[in-house]
Amino acid sequence: MRIALAALLAGALGASHIAFAQTAPAPAPSTAPTPAAPPSSGVTAPTAPSASGAQPPAAAPAQPVAPMRQMTVSALTDKDLTGARDNEVGDIERIVESNADKKQYLVISRGGFLGLFETEVMIPLENVAAQGDRIVLRNLTEEQVKALPKYTNEGNTYRELDGSQTVTLSELK
Repeated sequence: MRIALAALLAGALGASHIAFAQTAPAPAPSTAPTPAAPPSSGVTAPTAPSASGAQPPAAAPAQPVAPMRQMTVSALTDKDLTGARDNEVGDIERIVESNADKKQYLVISRGGFLGLFETEVMIPLENVAAQGDRIVLRNLTEEQVKALPKYTNEGNTYRELDGSQTVTLSELK
């Protein structure tokens, strides 16, 4: 009972280490009289850290870094963008960069016939990966691509990258 009372007081006073408040199995009740506890001076001696004492939290294991591939803009243009089911999503027309946040996008043309009635949409570069000699769409479904807004450069919001500039793509095996 005294141990429980001491633990309660220690918690109320904010003490973090009290020697006698460590968790231990309570002794079985006996009929023998209990010796009186020595009077408390109000000061407790610090306890030595136990073998199973708190260790600093271990750092989270490092996530494997996805391989990256540098490609020139001219190597990407006029390639087909392939979907998850190995189907063509669109033709890569150009690569643009936002003037506001420097985020890069593929501009693909989709639909139409012989260049007529095609729609151009922007795909964020982080949603595209290189796989061998193919450029593959990832983390976007074809339905999401169809729902993307049409690409327009009204107000010079985007800057078209030169064919000799390089961009970095994730690489899939």
